[in-house]
Amino acid sequence: MNHIQIADRPKFFSHAPGHYAFIPGTGIRVKAFPTALFFTDEAGFELELTLDLQGPVDPFTVEQDLEKRQLRIYGEAKQGYFRLSLAAEENTLVLRFEKTPSSGILVGKKTFVSGDTLEIAKDIVVSKEPFEERLFLGSSKKKDLDLIRLRKDLREVFPIWYFLGKITPSKEQKPFPLLEEAIASKDKKKVQELFLHTYLAHFSCALVPRKEDEEKQGLLSLTEIASSLLQQGASYIRSLFFQEKEDGFHILPCLIPLFVCGKMIQIRTESGCLIDIEWTKHRLRRMSIKVEKDQTLNLHFPSDVESFRVKTSSKDRGKILPGKGSQIAVKAGDLLWFDLFQK
Repeated sequence: MNHIQIADRPKFFSHAPGHYAFIPGTGIRVKAFPTALFFTDEAGFELELTLDLQGPVDPFTVEQDLEKRQLRIYGEAKQGYFRLSLAAEENTLVLRFEKTPSSGILVGKKTFVSGDTLEIAKDIVVSKEPFEERLFLGSSKKKDLDLIRLRKDLREVFPIWYFLGKITPSKEQKPFPLLEEAIASKDKKKVQELFLHTYLAHFSCALVPRKEDEEKQGLLSLTEIASSLLQQGASYIRSLFFQEKEDGFHILPCLIPLFVCGKMIQIRTESGCLIDIEWTKHRLRRMSIKVEKDQTLNLHFPSDVESFRVKTSSKDRGKILPGKGSQIAVKAGDLLWFDLFQK
């Protein structure tokens, strides 16, 4: 059987001067202009760099590559094309001059040319753990963050919120009771409304958290502490599609109305499993579980699943099991395929 895959890459961009974004994998934010970069973080770090370039810079682009944990800034100035990148190397934030005009770029009193580097900050906190989980909710529109903001579509917002939240360091994650309660009660309409309200009121278009609605959209603040909304929100997003509890795995426990189809892959469980899920028309289509240690799987599917088929290989005819109360004994190395989810 074919593996469930997501071809969509977590790479987002903006053409707006002054775009404000996290440097992926760090807690440092940068406000990027064609001729200036302003760095800040929650601990009070501040730095301004002026780039001696002549405009207009067109096109100007700031690109977040979450998979490579890198932020790129590039464009065409009067002197020529330039491309810069910001990424953490060990525990140091480094600005790389990947491509500069032949005359170089003057920063302060030093001219940098292609291949040069500049250390921005040392001893920073960096998220180094690999993160393989992916979420796709059926939208393949252009990943322009400013247009995503205008469309207000959580199918576009959630993949970046989820990935960025999981790779951005945080001192602590504070609970957000409003969302937590709505998810626990499976009030799907309210969950959808709260997520959208939180995104619009408490985040910039590139998911940098803020305490209040700085765009004056008439949205009330939902929390006094916004600093951990990115990370805590990512955990809540995951819980809509997968929950691991004492009684087993809960699959699509709170699928909100907007998410008609989608995929979530490489879900790593505490009990040593890797799970891929795909659904369409609000119904499970197929699923796979790769087992890393001997155990008994207790699976809890949506209430409309009366039965399903489980297979151990493409040649296996499979076995039909009831949707409720199914327990499957598995051994380390097993790979199970699930399909034919019936009402």
